[in-house]
Amino acid sequence: HGSTLPHRPVKVFSSTVTSCVQTVSAFLQSSSFKSQAFQQTSALNPIDRGRLAGAWWVDESGDKPAFHAARERDPVWFNQWEANKLHCRFPGGESYHDIMVRAEPVLLEMEMATRPVMCVAHITVIQVLLSYFLGTALDDAWALSVPEHQLFEITPTLGGSYRVETVNIDKEPVCTAAPSPSASPLSLNSGTR
Repeated sequence: HGSTLPHRPVKVFSSTVTSCVQTVSAFLQSSSFKSQAFQQTSALNPIDRGRLAGAWWVDESGDKPAFHAARERDPVWFNQWEANKLHCRFPGGESYHDIMVRAEPVLLEMEMATRPVMCVAHITVIQVLLSYFLGTALDDAWALSVPEHQLFEITPTLGGSYRVETVNIDKEPVCTAAPSPSASPLSLNSGTR
């Protein structure tokens, strides 16, 4: 954390949504990785909410998606979603299972990476990735907390599992100096709404 940025290039994945691209660009410009390229992929874009799309979702979301507000907007759909949270699609949109399928290639690249990875994505995508790394059922991914201004540092452990630590970036010191050669590498997973 803090001044322990990796001293070698990181592999960076970003949603194609402007807020994510700006987050990555700001990080790269404020670090020693100014000239590093990053991969934008629609696989990390937010869940397609179909006819339930709109600013209300972002406005009502906290550390979890705004399903409570969806109940008021479309009670029939909400009842269907309650019965099958993994496979129930938003009307004209996607389900959590759809998110898993489209994010899987990025997840595989993250797993196979031999250097630190930073992934900037949206709450539902982060929930699906966290579900995998925490070893929890994807059916329950919707309930995972993804607070704003948090990084999820994911480190492989012996035996094929992962250690997941949450870092509040508001409490991290700002490091303006170049990282020292002895700095240990991080594995980062960052999210935006």
